[in-house]
This record gives sequence, structure tokens and C-alpha cells, in this order.
Amino acid sequence: MSYMLMSDYIWRGINLSEYPHEGREKANNQMYINVEYDLKPFGAVGANFFFEFFEAQPKLTPWSDTHLQEIDYNPYWKYPVAPIDMTFETGWIAYSFPPYSKSGSPDHSLQYTNEWYVKFSFDDSKWFSQPKPVLSPYFALYQDVGLTGGALWAELGVSHAFDLKDSPKLATSPILKNVSITPSAVLGAQHDFYHGLGLVDHDTTKLANINWVLDISYNLSEALNLPPSAGKFTVGPYLGYSQPLDRQALNDEFYGGLKVSFSW
Repeated sequence: MSYMLMSDYIWRGINLSEYPHEGREKANNQMYINVEYDLKPFGAVGANFFFEFFEAQPKLTPWSDTHLQEIDYNPYWKYPVAPIDMTFETGWIAYSFPPYSKSGSPDHSLQYTNEWYVKFSFDDSKWFSQPKPVLSPYFALYQDVGLTGGALWAELGVSHAFDLKDSPKLATSPILKNVSITPSAVLGAQHDFYHGLGLVDHDTTKLANINWVLDISYNLSEALNLPPSAGKFTVGPYLGYSQPLDRQALNDEFYGGLKVSFSW
């Protein structure tokens, strides 16, 4: 479970928490919850849940006084393919937007959409003869079957976690030894996706954006010497930059905030 207090809500390069003359950024609260069950030897099933609250949501949707902008549901199944160090995942994502379900909404068709996806994640530790993954590459393809009428979104991502305790010089540091720094980059591409959302006036197939992220976390569980049975509790800053490759549809977006996570 993760809670993020952010300056903006950026999704596929689009800023969904910005309105004209916003001025000082209004708080954006995001909650991620994931549960998973091991089906050995048949992989695993799980579900992700996402909730997003925007302090100034009534400015975006003045017909509604709710601050709850979005709720997502994502059941999935994944299966490890050991011979090629790959994990295959497929699932369904339902996106719901509560403000558009209100009686005063100008377009009730915007209250719900959904998409199917497939994802291929690779453990590249063996490729580089390393004990831990180096780039953790993945490729995912999403097809919307609702709002945009079958548009496609694809992304290719890499990331690497630097645990400072792995450094001989920092392993004994009372604070830094509990810090992990994870930079990541995700390249997004789309086919008629921005057209389906009304951001451009014609069909397009092109690269969309690169989302650069720096996730810094402090492991409070290790710092407090909690037993593994107590779970893992981390906190730290989260900084991002969405670099537009399709400037007809997107703008540069800098965003960031605080991330608090608990896993068990």
C-alpha cells in the first residue's frame, strides 16, 4: 500500500489535475493498494486499486462538489517463464470518474472506461551476471475498449534500485544505510489514444512521452530494527518529469511530492 501527496496527477503525459489560473499547486492525494495470491505452480493472481483525491476538484468539475476524481480496479494474472527470465502478465483495468456520474454532469459517458493489457517483465540479473536486476526492463501494451474506441497505448520501461547499504563506505552509516534510490524511465507510444481523448483533431500513431522518475525511500523498518514479520515501512520524496515527444498533445510536466509505503 502506498500513499502519495503530490503536486499533480500525471497519467500518460497528461496533467489531470490542472485548471486555468491554478497558481500555487493544490494538494493531490493518491492511494495505491495491491493484493496478490500465489497459485504455485500456476503463477499468481492479484488486484490493484487506485484512488485519487484532488483538493481543487470542484474547479475542474464545477457541477460536482466531490474531491474524489478517479477510482481504478485492476485484476490480473501473471506467470513466470523461467527459461527466459521473464514474467508474463495480463489483466483488465476499469477506470471510473465519480464527478461525471453526478446529475449535473455535461457528459455521463466520461464516468467509466476500461482496457485490457499484456505485460512482459524481465529479470536481467543473469544477463549481466549480477546478483540483482540491473535495468529490470518491461514492455506493456494496453487497448482501450471504452472511451477512446479501441485506441492503443504501449510503453517500455527500465529502472534500477541503488541500496546505499550495498556500498562498503555507507553500510555502517546510521542513516544512509537505510536509503534506497531508484531512477526509472518509461517511454510511451500511442495509436489514436490522444485523438480518442480529444487532445488532437486527427488519428495519430507516434511516440508520446518519456516519464523520468527519481524515487528515494528511507526504510524505517530497518532503522527501527523491526522483525520481517512486521512488514516493511518506507517514506521519501518522489520526483518526476514527463518529457513530451508529441508536443501537439502534451506539455512539459514537472511534478513531485512525498511517498509513504507499507508492504507485508
